[in-house]
Amino acid sequence: LLATGLPLDALAVLDGPHAGELGAASWIGIWVRLAGSPRVVERLHREMAAQLPFVEDDAAVWQRLAALPLEAETSLRLSWPAGATEVFPGTSGGLLYPGVETLHAFGAESVEEVRLLREVLEGKGGALVVERAPGSLRQEVGTWGTLRTPAVIGRALKERFDPNGVLAPGRMAY
Repeated sequence: LLATGLPLDALAVLDGPHAGELGAASWIGIWVRLAGSPRVVERLHREMAAQLPFVEDDAAVWQRLAALPLEAETSLRLSWPAGATEVFPGTSGGLLYPGVETLHAFGAESVEEVRLLREVLEGKGGALVVERAPGSLRQEVGTWGTLRTPAVIGRALKERFDPNGVLAPGRMAY
């Protein structure tokens, strides 16, 4: 879909049990939001519906998709450089945004799995951020992964833009 040139406003792929709850016929669902004038969107909708099963969605579906990473017991945000084709699934599915090379993986991954995923992603120029996890997992693997900015620069930026230290106290690794 990204290569078609369609005026996409949003594209999401959901793998796991939540896909069926949102209207997908199986454990995998694809949601596309087209951009353009109402006439253009209607025409594109007809053309796409002739080739693919189509479910009408409203803003509530997009809000629900956005909320999924916040509701999972464990949610990892994986990102990788543009053009990489690897997909790293979570044990309980995941929410992929292909246009921005980001995957939210859900499930209770082990410390070893998270470390391995982070190592693979960082080796390819990507990242793994632990967004939600039990305290023990977060303590073992850390939230952010390998620092990309030298600590001296990070501290200088933090001091410059937050001289009173009120923004996210104690959360940055600098």
